[in-house]
Amino acid sequence: MLGLTIIIVVMLPLSISLQTIVRQEQTKAENAGLTKTIAYKDSIAPVLKKNCSPCHSEGGKIFDTYPFDRYETAQMLGKRLNTRLKGNDASLVDRWIKEGMLETTQDSTSTHQRTRPQG
Repeated sequence: MLGLTIIIVVMLPLSISLQTIVRQEQTKAENAGLTKTIAYKDSIAPVLKKNCSPCHSEGGKIFDTYPFDRYETAQMLGKRLNTRLKGNDASLVDRWIKEGMLETTQDSTSTHQRTRPQG
């Protein structure tokens, strides 16, 4: 019986400490946006605008062929979007692809749905 008491006395604080550490790590991940669902409209379009505007925005050299302000273009190109993206931007596009290439998120229902292109 004494052995069980010692185990409980030693293990209980360790368990509580572990739970605290897990909660802290979850909070860090949430604050860093690592648990946020990636959607074209909110995350990918701004990256493409920042990095690809000279050529792929209206008036650009290849806007008519590959307009990056359109979800359909990004969806069609998929991994090829990372041709010139580096670092965090490339990682974000990779995550978007792995998560199903969502166009928008519908936060009001707490579900994330793929919105199919119209037309």
